[in-house]
Formats: sequence, structure tokens, C-alpha cells
Amino acid sequence: MWEYIFSILSLIIAYFLSSCFDILDFFSRFLKFIPKDKKIEINVLIYVGMVDFIIRFIIDIINKNFKTNLSVVAFKKNEEINENSIPIIELNKTGVTEIKLKFELKGNAKNLRVLLDLPNWIQPQANVLKENGSYVYDVKELFGLTKNKTEKKISLKFDFPMIIYGEEGIEREFEVGIRLDRKKLFLNSFFCTFKSNSFKIKT
Repeated sequence: MWEYIFSILSLIIAYFLSSCFDILDFFSRFLKFIPKDKKIEINVLIYVGMVDFIIRFIIDIINKNFKTNLSVVAFKKNEEINENSIPIIELNKTGVTEIKLKFELKGNAKNLRVLLDLPNWIQPQANVLKENGSYVYDVKELFGLTKNKTEKKISLKFDFPMIIYGEEGIEREFEVGIRLDRKKLFLNSFFCTFKSNSFKIKT
């Protein structure tokens, strides 16, 4: 899809530039072999090539310096990791359960924060901050990165234990969402691709 958009955009810009500045006329002493009735078409073709190169060059710089890919997948022990699944976990007799999380990152980790929205009757038994009702993982700190950017794809798996909080013996079910805190990213949010699933807790 983006290829078609770039092609159309290049053509529009090239047509506008060719109407403003005749590049063949500028180099006419070196390009006398070009027929006059073909100058407009060739002008446009030259500008299309130039504009396409510039656009792709800019996109390449953006991808190398700003583009970020982050995925967070919840999964159960001894089960396949699948970002399209919604694993279901149940509390045991002591009111304890756990889910496993896999973080996978490539790109700029600056200001990346992942939020887990747990119900108020579940308390995590993990080293995680709580902010505005959500539990927060700072991705850069989680991976122990000293620089903002990582060129290679890196991944990390860990347990996320939980315990029931409050009255027990009540049948409940809650789907926990995993989301990216885009407010902290500001404009970088446009260059960040985030994928995640969710998981359900049952009592």
C-alpha cells in the first residue's frame, strides 16, 4: 500500500517541480539529442526519480533513528507463545497465579512504557510500579539498556506472579489488557509499532 502512496506522491511532486523548473533546459547544451516534443515527459521522469530517491532516503533515516518495534505477549507455562491468543489463568487454592510475559524490542527504547490494567482484586507479586491504576514497565530499564536505541532485536521472558486481594470465594473473570503508554512518546508515537495480546484471570 505504501509503495503506491509513495509512487503517487512522487509523481505529483515531480509534475509540480517540472512545471516550475525545466531541468532539461538548464542542461540543454549537454542534452541536445533529446527531441523537443518529449521534453515534458522526460522532465517529469527525471523529477520522479529524484523525488522517489529523496523520499526513500528520508524514510530510511527515520527507520534507522526513530522506528521502534515492540511486542509484549502473555503466555502460560508449557504453552506456545502466540500473540493472537488470549490465555486463561486461574487462581489456585492459596489465591496465587502467574502469567508469563515475553517482551521483544527493536529500535528506540526512549520513553517506552508498557501498561497492564489489572482488576482491583488482584495484586501483582512483581517489582512493578503502579501509576493511575495501571501497572507500569519501563522498557529501557526492564532490558537494562544503557543507550536509547538497539539495532538488533532483543527479547526477554519473565514471570508475572499475582495474588488475590480482598474477599475470596467469589467467582470472577477479568481480561487484562496490555497496552503502550503513547502519551509519553509524543511525536515518536507515530514511529512506534506495538503488538500485544491480553490474558484472562478467573477465580
